[in-house]
Amino acid sequence: MKKTLGIIILSLLLSSSSFAFFHNWKEKALENCSNKKTASHWRQRMNEAQSFADLWNKAIHENILDTALGKFTKNEMKRMTSGYRQAVLKYESDVKLYQNYKTKSLKHKLSYNDEFKSNFTECESIYKKNPISFEAIYK
Repeated sequence: MKKTLGIIILSLLLSSSSFAFFHNWKEKALENCSNKKTASHWRQRMNEAQSFADLWNKAIHENILDTALGKFTKNEMKRMTSGYRQAVLKYESDVKLYQNYKTKSLKHKLSYNDEFKSNFTECESIYKKNPISFEAIYK
């Protein structure tokens, strides 16, 4: 009786852990698929943010040069460049965000990135149609 009960409990534990393993694998494969499909979007957003940061940095340097040439007073230059510096910091943080977006949690990516969410749904459809090839590509 004890052996039978032990076997039943052991088989339940093994089956539940194998289900959890399969679920985690499937979720990770879907995330990998979505990451690949969304990578160009993240790269584009990162490049846009970098371009804006570069423009604002250029404006700061031009203001410093104009101040040196006497076009602005130092107080005017400080007032203008403080706003510019805030813009640069914002765009530079966006660059870092998109550089590292792949490392964000799945929940974060699904909640805050519509492109990723759309690609995740597309990857789920691909998985349902071709689970074996999907596993070979994205595992």
